[in-house]
Amino acid sequence: MFLSEIVNIFVPSIKITSKMLSTSSIRKLADYILLNACSVSSSGLYNGKAGMALALFEVARYLQDEYIDEQAFNLFEEALVTQNEDIGFENGLSGVGYMLLYLIGNDFIDADFEELFDENRIKIETGLIAPAHLPPKEQLVQYLRVVYYLCMVNKKITGVKTKLVAKSILKETDKLLVENFSTLETRNVTLPKIDILNSLESYLKVADFCCFFEPSVELLERYATLYKQSKLVSNFAIGYYLTNIAKRTGNTDIETVGVENKAAAIRNTYRETLSLTQRVDLLWLLHQNAALYKNEIAYLEKDFVEITDEKAVEQILVQSMHPIDFIAGYQSGIARFLLYYVYRNTTKDGKQRFYFL
Repeated sequence: MFLSEIVNIFVPSIKITSKMLSTSSIRKLADYILLNACSVSSSGLYNGKAGMALALFEVARYLQDEYIDEQAFNLFEEALVTQNEDIGFENGLSGVGYMLLYLIGNDFIDADFEELFDENRIKIETGLIAPAHLPPKEQLVQYLRVVYYLCMVNKKITGVKTKLVAKSILKETDKLLVENFSTLETRNVTLPKIDILNSLESYLKVADFCCFFEPSVELLERYATLYKQSKLVSNFAIGYYLTNIAKRTGNTDIETVGVENKAAAIRNTYRETLSLTQRVDLLWLLHQNAALYKNEIAYLEKDFVEITDEKAVEQILVQSMHPIDFIAGYQSGIARFLLYYVYRNTTKDGKQRFYFL
């Protein structure tokens, strides 16, 4: 339904604007989330009540709207008390725990994390603590977001178990990625390159956040070699996280690869080819250095924030999603867009204490 204007690749002549969506447009998008929340049974973060609640809390604060705030709190309570045996991030307890830590950390609620969530926290850690209980190789990447949650817990509550579980999963994922890059070097490929790069991006994002763990030199060097040989396409997120990690560890060679990766990715970015999630995630990273990327930000935001017609805004958003995506959800839908839009207009340079995954 939504049609984005076709614009050439980033050029210096793009006019930087400060236009914003109307309050009525934002309320209409929030209402869409609320209407869908009534029919959603999942308590999860990605396509359930937890993710919707998180976005609505941000919108309520932005609009100073008591009604939306009340509805967000109701959804938060429903997500928190719903019985869930899934310890995963996307639809399970780790995602709900992430929501709770986010709300406490950003002063949306005054609550004690341990009091509200300690039973579930122990359930998550118990499900992963022993090496024998680590997920099989093909599921390791799916548990990286659980590690992100564990790292948040570790910053809130110093716990040996939490850190040990996180390190175990990160270490095993590192080994798996090394194996995958080895298959590319020998041309004995077992997975599509795009899947390997997506896994690496997820891994580096979590490793960058969990400062107590550093990726292996072998993994970084194997990736760098393949990238310099033009065997891997550029990826801004990988370049961004590589640069951060390399600066922290003093690895100048890897830092150079990260910087070159970001530059090449920007040159080959066209908003018409990006999904809503991809565009929002890229915009978030660009905002971490907004002064440098102001033209790129303006280009990627143009059809989102300069349209005044409410129906056109909705159409643009829906057209940016895959047909199977949950339109109202946090993973790929309107909730994710609203989170980015609020961050963009309320936080200096788009920065926030917790990155929305």
